[in-house]
Amino acid sequence: ENHPLVLVARIYEKVFAHIGDYHICVTRALKEWLCDSFSLSENKITVMYDKAPGFFHPRNVVEKHRLFYKLSDDLFSNGFGRCPATMYETPFTKATPSASANDEEENRGHYDPYTDDDPTTKFKLALKPDRPRLLISSTSWTPDEDFGILLDALAFLDRRITRDDLVDTFPLIICVVTGKGPQREMYEEKIAQLHLQHIFIRTMWLEAGDYPTLLGSCDLGVCLHTSTSGLDLPMKVVDMFGSGLPVCAVDFQCLPELVKHNVNGKIFKSDVQLADQLFELLSRDENGDNPELSKLREGVKDHNKERWQKQWLKKVKPIFETEIPRPWAMGYPLLFLMVAGLLFGVTKMFPTFSQSLLKR
Repeated sequence: ENHPLVLVARIYEKVFAHIGDYHICVTRALKEWLCDSFSLSENKITVMYDKAPGFFHPRNVVEKHRLFYKLSDDLFSNGFGRCPATMYETPFTKATPSASANDEEENRGHYDPYTDDDPTTKFKLALKPDRPRLLISSTSWTPDEDFGILLDALAFLDRRITRDDLVDTFPLIICVVTGKGPQREMYEEKIAQLHLQHIFIRTMWLEAGDYPTLLGSCDLGVCLHTSTSGLDLPMKVVDMFGSGLPVCAVDFQCLPELVKHNVNGKIFKSDVQLADQLFELLSRDENGDNPELSKLREGVKDHNKERWQKQWLKKVKPIFETEIPRPWAMGYPLLFLMVAGLLFGVTKMFPTFSQSLLKR
């Protein structure tokens, strides 16, 4: 906190914030903080929310089938055993000969989920009505995220399914946790000790191209990220929304700017709340549907109507179009170096004065 470079950075921000013509930030909370902390005018600050790249989008049944087949050893091993995953069938999807197929075995010989560009010409691919629910959470496995909240919620949910005699009617749940980090092995040991009966937890590290496809193939996402500053939003939720996936997210200061409770997701504050939300959203009625989850998916669709390019054209492009170039603007870098050097010297020689200056 009191390192000379930190002090220089703070003074630099306070000084140069007023030189800029406009500022772009990622949340309204950050905008308000800039106005309060730096005494900036609201008219000089534009909020542009992060949006998912185009390769995060909902997936069709062909893409889902290929991914489930590819990841079958990781998803459906270690005690799942409800349905073997083959190139024609997974616990989630099934390929049956199309009406035009005369010989099932002949057509099967020509079908490969990896190489057939359009398997639907020979096979009808469909999601199984009794498929498991697919839950996903990504984590860095660090103390910044309390992953124990999700484990406790899943344990509560598993016991509730057994207690309420719903073992035969509540869908099986596969919870995929992606990411690498220092606490992964510790939590894997805790997962093994849970002995869940109805829920299967899989920790995985995916190829870059498989992660967006998996997000677009899931039923529900869970986010345990809390912002250190409370002023920025979790990109993992942005990516999930881009993939058409509703999210249950742990509450913090500016999260409601992204996750609208009961509109495109759910916000929770405890493991018990999360367990109740998972029970509500992962169950199925007698028709195999879940109206609440469908409502949240519609909310995510509405959220995705304005993607990054549209938001840029609407909010940021006009700033550059109205800006008047200044011939002397190239002097800013030199001015910065001079001021930074001066401030660094001041903080080294007069640390008490520097700290009192920052408090003003």
